[in-house]
Amino acid sequence: MKKILITALLLVLVMAAVPIVALNRLPEPGAGASSQKPPAGSSAASEKNTSSKSTASAASEKETQPVSSKTAEDTRPQSQAESKPPSKAEKQSFRVLDEATGKIEEIADKEFCVGALAAEMPPAFEKEALKAQAVALYTHFSRLREAERENPDKALKGADFKVNSEKKQGYLPKDKMKEQWKDTFDDSYKKLAEAVNAVFAQTVTYGGKLITAAYCAVSNGTTETAKTVFGKDYPYLQSVASPWDALCDGYLSTVTFTQKEVEDIIKKKWDDITLPSSPQEWFSDIKTTDAGTVSSIKVGDKTISGKDLREAFSLRSASFDAVYTLDAFVFTVRGYGHGVGLSQYGANEMAKQGAGYKEILAWYYPGTKLASV
Repeated sequence: MKKILITALLLVLVMAAVPIVALNRLPEPGAGASSQKPPAGSSAASEKNTSSKSTASAASEKETQPVSSKTAEDTRPQSQAESKPPSKAEKQSFRVLDEATGKIEEIADKEFCVGALAAEMPPAFEKEALKAQAVALYTHFSRLREAERENPDKALKGADFKVNSEKKQGYLPKDKMKEQWKDTFDDSYKKLAEAVNAVFAQTVTYGGKLITAAYCAVSNGTTETAKTVFGKDYPYLQSVASPWDALCDGYLSTVTFTQKEVEDIIKKKWDDITLPSSPQEWFSDIKTTDAGTVSSIKVGDKTISGKDLREAFSLRSASFDAVYTLDAFVFTVRGYGHGVGLSQYGANEMAKQGAGYKEILAWYYPGTKLASV
């Protein structure tokens, strides 16, 4: 971890000088740079894997037991004597409404987790990053299930939540995986399934409750607070340094619009805005959060949020600069997504440098703990 922290500090210095690079596509899945160290002791980083601990205890008891004191259970076939009753998670299932088909399907928790991981993170990612994402996903969907069954939403028609398999949102069934991965399906599925099996039934909690496990593709180098983006504050969704994101292809992207294109987009989105005669004055008074996200920007005679402008111009994130040059507007964008919580590409770079999934989760969700269902 010392190595990771040193690397993080070096990357923070390098990021300020990173040149603008051409746009690279990434899979779709943020207050001052924090010097926070991954939590230890009470954090997710120090949580014990209770399932492996139980297995070790059982093996120890069997080895020290006298042969003459075998019980009826010990005289059964070995595979039967050593089998354990299924955990609560292994007996549970999700009721999933697929918007693509309009059907509700009941899917076992573990099987669903593999499909959810396939929809959210490339199989080529490091295994520890995949594990971290798997835990975050199981936490997310378990929280949705818990909330829905306590207070059902009629629109879900008895389902726990909705996904869209055609748009690869939330869940990817096996047939869609085969279409996407083709000849690499077997290896890709095996890798995802192994990651899920290694952490299955583990969830991220805060104060004994499942957290809102937000995640994004790539932060701008510092994750954003939930309050800034979602309007609600969570103690574990605060800004933390994520300098590893600067190593990601496509961390910086540029988008160019002609003067006419910008004018048309503005008029379509905000028909009450009056633009000055000089295009150089169309965008002004840009205000940012400590994490570098544009909180507000003046467009003509009206101040709007950075989030709204991002959506209007389909920018990768709300961390951007806008410059008028050579009769065109150039937006330079950092990161991809809302920037809150776990950064998927940041997690992958952390894993490459030796961080385990517990360290990754503890870094992006400070103050949390792991708990098994």
